[in-house]
Amino acid sequence: MKAFTIGFIGFGLIGGSIARGLKRSDPAFRILAYMRTRSKLEQARRDRIVDEILDDVDERLSECDVILLCTPVEYISEYLQKIRPFLKEGAVVSDVGSTKSAIHETVRALGMESCFVGGHPMAGSEKSGYEYSTDHLLENAYYIITPTSEVPTESVDRIVEIEPFKSATGIKCITMNEPQFGGHFPGHPIMPGVLLLEAMAQVGGVAMLYPKEHRGKLAFFGGMDNVRFKQPVVPGDVLVTKAEITKVRGNFGVLHADGYVNDKLVAQADFKFALIEDENHKPEKSEDKAED
Repeated sequence: MKAFTIGFIGFGLIGGSIARGLKRSDPAFRILAYMRTRSKLEQARRDRIVDEILDDVDERLSECDVILLCTPVEYISEYLQKIRPFLKEGAVVSDVGSTKSAIHETVRALGMESCFVGGHPMAGSEKSGYEYSTDHLLENAYYIITPTSEVPTESVDRIVEIEPFKSATGIKCITMNEPQFGGHFPGHPIMPGVLLLEAMAQVGGVAMLYPKEHRGKLAFFGGMDNVRFKQPVVPGDVLVTKAEITKVRGNFGVLHADGYVNDKLVAQADFKFALIEDENHKPEKSEDKAED
């Protein structure tokens, strides 16, 4: 049986760690790699992580079932163009870039939407380079997937941290197949501000409604203050919202939310809220009552 072949373009901390993890899970994976610093690849081959070193981006990539672009984000579009002629039918291409707008534009221009699935591993280290890679860097880490408009997806939202009724951190991948981008704006898609604020408010809503005593209630927003939009959010971006409840009085309160893309603040607002009992909610019976 032919070995499953994975090609790496770029082989630093993230690329090396992914490859190490793959080899740990199954040594039969066949790994091809290219990067400009050949000495690092020679070391990876001695470590039995890389099976074959590529001298260039060339026809040998046509052997790959998956190609991972693990270069700095500013070079990914360039390498997408270089690998395009060598993709075999059924191959999947992914990347590890933290910003996606320019990358997805290149993918669309090259007609690669059906084979490209963007990725953003939320892991790292204060050090860089293959020599600092490990086979467990990505263990228990979130790995965000940013599909193109031709890749169907039901939901890509995640809550990654929560302290009930205090704070929450959530992630939303902004994808081109969301309906609002058909008209906002044609040929220049931008996330509408009202939907951006709604996404941020929902992260705070999770923190408000998570405690058991609040389940069965509804969170109504009564207003917004101090709204600021710092820069546009576009398809391909990964929106990270950090929400904190700053004031509570009875069933009323205020939460502050900051939205980030690639660690840059893109929007912020203060939301006023009220918790209201849901008349349609049927509380679960306790175990004692259920036995009566």
